[in-house]
Amino acid sequence: MTTLSSHPKKLPATVLTADTSFSLEVDFPADPQIAEATAVTEGFLVRLGLRREEGAAWPVAVRKAAAPLAAGGYCLKSTDCGVVLEASEPEGVRCGLMALLEHLGVRWYDPFGEPLLPKLPIRLPALEETRAPSFPYRGLHLCGVPDQYDETMAQWMSFQRMNRKLTHIPHLSRVEEALKRQGIAPDTTVHSYSHWIADRKYFETHPGFFSLIDGKRVRHEEGGQLCLSNKAMRAALLSEVRAFLDAHPGAAVVGICPNDGLGWCECGDCLALDSESDRREGKVNGRVARFLEAVCGELAASHPGVLVGHYSYANFGDFHLALEKPPSNLLVSCTTFRCHRHAISDERCPTNQKLYARLKGLRRKIRHVYIYDYLFHRWNGLPQPQWRVIGRDLQTHARLGIDGYLSEVSPRAANAGDFAAGHLPLYLLARLLYDRTLSMDALLDDYTARRYGAAAAPMRSLLALWERAVENMNGCLRHMGDDLERLMSPELVREGRGLLAQAARLACGPHRDAVASETQLFEGWVEILRQRREARELPSRAALLPMEAFARDRDNPAADAAGLVFLDHALKTRPQEGRTTARLYAGGGRLAIVIECGEPKMACVADRPGNAAKAVYDESENVEIFLRDGSDASLCYHILISISGGHCAAESKANRWNWNWEGGYRVETRRFERHWKVFFEIPLGKINARDHVAFTLIRNRCTDGRKISGVPDGGVFFFLDNYLELALPEERL
Repeated sequence: MTTLSSHPKKLPATVLTADTSFSLEVDFPADPQIAEATAVTEGFLVRLGLRREEGAAWPVAVRKAAAPLAAGGYCLKSTDCGVVLEASEPEGVRCGLMALLEHLGVRWYDPFGEPLLPKLPIRLPALEETRAPSFPYRGLHLCGVPDQYDETMAQWMSFQRMNRKLTHIPHLSRVEEALKRQGIAPDTTVHSYSHWIADRKYFETHPGFFSLIDGKRVRHEEGGQLCLSNKAMRAALLSEVRAFLDAHPGAAVVGICPNDGLGWCECGDCLALDSESDRREGKVNGRVARFLEAVCGELAASHPGVLVGHYSYANFGDFHLALEKPPSNLLVSCTTFRCHRHAISDERCPTNQKLYARLKGLRRKIRHVYIYDYLFHRWNGLPQPQWRVIGRDLQTHARLGIDGYLSEVSPRAANAGDFAAGHLPLYLLARLLYDRTLSMDALLDDYTARRYGAAAAPMRSLLALWERAVENMNGCLRHMGDDLERLMSPELVREGRGLLAQAARLACGPHRDAVASETQLFEGWVEILRQRREARELPSRAALLPMEAFARDRDNPAADAAGLVFLDHALKTRPQEGRTTARLYAGGGRLAIVIECGEPKMACVADRPGNAAKAVYDESENVEIFLRDGSDASLCYHILISISGGHCAAESKANRWNWNWEGGYRVETRRFERHWKVFFEIPLGKINARDHVAFTLIRNRCTDGRKISGVPDGGVFFFLDNYLELALPEERL
């Protein structure tokens, strides 16, 4: 067998042709990840045009390294007749084989696009490299698909040498074998209180395990959390977690995280765990810290080596400051709703400076911290030229000793445009997570050369144009508001069109299609800017109609396009399908709202009857009505209504959501062939409205993934200062 030390002199390059035969000789303990990586490698080599046969002229030998290499690390070296790959464990084998394919010229940029393959003959320079991952944690979280899993996405992640994927605990048994094949370890650091102490198992017999809000215990599905001070609840939760770990002995991380949303317990014992500043600011850092100290201590004793995953997020983002003795088995996911124009460490950035301070504070106290980012969050296929910022930030993360990085990404079916527009920063992120020493410019040069061929020069200039646009734009880039207008100036549009026209003249063969795709994207963004200008002319303010008109509206089954027009939440344009309007009425001390939801795919709408928040919001087509209190401008009322008429409501102020609020409202929904209507009434006294009403309205359309629209400005949720205001008519005595 050839050894790595058998050729002291520099070997010449290898030229692979259609006559070249290859073989993969694997001398390594059997493992699903190695089997899959070997099959992928063989498949690509055959697609390149090489022949597979025993005793091949170009063998690839895979074997155990004599000296230990880091997890995910490999040594790849040419021999007199082939290549030898050495690693210490299966992840290193996979990463080494994928590196070999990249040396051969294979590129896979877009997870849902086709890999780019070089043409024979291929000149392979002599290899002599040893690599180890720059970050031990390299992952993604795919939202909005069954089990949060997509086989193609997992294959792409594996090819890019990623090794983590966020996985909900109930999904683990269905996807863990598939993840093992791809070499991706599941991280169950997800919203999970509702899983460990399930409503159906515990609420009837142990209501004290659940949040006490406004004097009533609240189920998870109705918007509540856990009573973290309850020691019996802690014991039950630990029993559930230990049973899970015993059933999954390979689990490295178990997530014990609050449910999404608020709904925190208001019992005296929980409040006593919070600091004075917590109680003053509506935060729960103290109780979360005490709970985690107890749980981590118990699990360290019973399951050493397993990390407990938790968030730094929302109103418990600073729980680490309250830890008396930070547990060594704690893994923290630090969420960053950040600005993508400025570096995370840029002290001039009003958004990132607070995030960076929290990140540094976390890392000073806790050994295992990784970033949870939102590259695609509510951006709906708009441009994502923030790769320079990503590259700089990874250097900062490395200096802080951060474990790694995870981004939430969209499902393909819901928004393929995200990957068309955002695959480049995602690809560069993956490459730099494995090897942060790579040159960003070299990666971009390689990308444009391989994707655009003869048109590489103008397309490389286009990337530089986008980089300058990010650097020179005013304000922050947060995927909201008027970010697109500030990014795509008239000068950028003019120069970009010129470069794309030049590229179209130069491109040939398949590269012509790649240039055409980028041109279509670019012109689509220009069109969105035009549609935004058009949308500003749509009705954004309207007088309240009399209640008599509301009665007539209820009796009218036909669609009526009149009223406030809902805009797409991210694009700020009128949706092409599923158009939505609203009309408001007042009189007799009551406010009424009609929301008319166009729906060409009525047979596909999601609909789970019931009034629980989970059924209404998570599992059904629904609308949201936000009404600001007429006396307290920091208070609002949040009503959710499903297509079947299910509804729930909360009184919301800062970080307190009271799902036991009795609003005295009435709801009716009606379904028609191509639209459905919501009829809503509420006494004005319930919202303390005297001379005006202030509101925002949201529609969550779920036929093809969640698509959000609303008024004003696509829906402003809890930004109460931005609500629309309408003057109430004077009531005659």
